[in-house]
Amino acid sequence: MAATLFARWSQENFFSRRLAQFGTLHLNETIDPVKVEAFVANKAAAHDEIEHLQLESQEV
Repeated sequence: MAATLFARWSQENFFSRRLAQFGTLHLNETIDPVKVEAFVANKAAAHDEIEHLQLESQEV
């Protein structure tokens, strides 16, 4: 039972860190279309990874 609780705690911490990283992705300067495109792609990839990992964790 302790292993299960530790695994769940670890998983929750992992998701908290990923969501925090996702939340820190924001623009701080004037908009350059090339940078915006890269920024949006990076943020979308992070969001997709978070969703995938959450779905995967629900299956366990």
